[in-house]
Amino acid sequence: MLNRANTDAAENFFKSINVRLDITHPERFAHFHPTKRNTQIIRSILLGEPSPASIIVAAYGSGKSLTAGAAAMLVRNDEMSRDTLSTITERIAMVDRELGETLVARVELRVRGLVIVLEGNESDIASEIFRQAKECLSSIRRPRNHRGDILKILEAIWRKASEEGCDHIAILWDEFGRHLEALSTLGNTEELLLVQRISEWASRKKHPSVSFGLILHQSFLHYADNLSQSARGDWKKIEGRFSTVHYVEDSREMYELISSVVIQLGGGQKQ
Repeated sequence: MLNRANTDAAENFFKSINVRLDITHPERFAHFHPTKRNTQIIRSILLGEPSPASIIVAAYGSGKSLTAGAAAMLVRNDEMSRDTLSTITERIAMVDRELGETLVARVELRVRGLVIVLEGNESDIASEIFRQAKECLSSIRRPRNHRGDILKILEAIWRKASEEGCDHIAILWDEFGRHLEALSTLGNTEELLLVQRISEWASRKKHPSVSFGLILHQSFLHYADNLSQSARGDWKKIEGRFSTVHYVEDSREMYELISSVVIQLGGGQKQ
């Protein structure tokens, strides 16, 4: 029988994660156990590898939001998350030594980053990005005569983040498929060009570096049923500007992860 502490751990292990709402609650990520597969997502978000602009494709219930949230916490690296991050980086080092050592050093040096999390169908991307940036960079001001230009707003955020010592900016868009569905339903395909502009901008920034990650359940074209052949071709071109990270765990790693968690919950030791 599980004791109270183990029962709480079990409940946390199976709890769903909302990246935007939970990122400031490190205890909700304490049960995160990395695998070689999901360290690819961490590399994508934190290091911009293999490309600063990426599409993370994973099925429902695969744990992609938990992994993305843990990566976002590692980018922020704030004081209240220190203990949880130390535990997570030690676990990462067990499956990816190089990445783990990089992250352990980053946590110890207290290097900060900026995280912006979009979610679902966003009607005003520029305003939402700026709103979240202002929560972390309180003295930032909107650029004059920006007229809603997403690149002017991003540049203002990037400069201020640099001034405040941030080494990386991660822009995540969770449930991006819902945004694609809305664009497809309304036939508003041109708005997807904003996503292309952000990806191109992110790919050119250094010190601080920038990553732009779209989290999806399927490829772009699975959301394009209502579009003409020409519009589908345009979407395909935009998708091609991103590297794709397919998050599919192999059975061996899943069995090893389950074994590790069962041992942890049962208080036993691995034989």
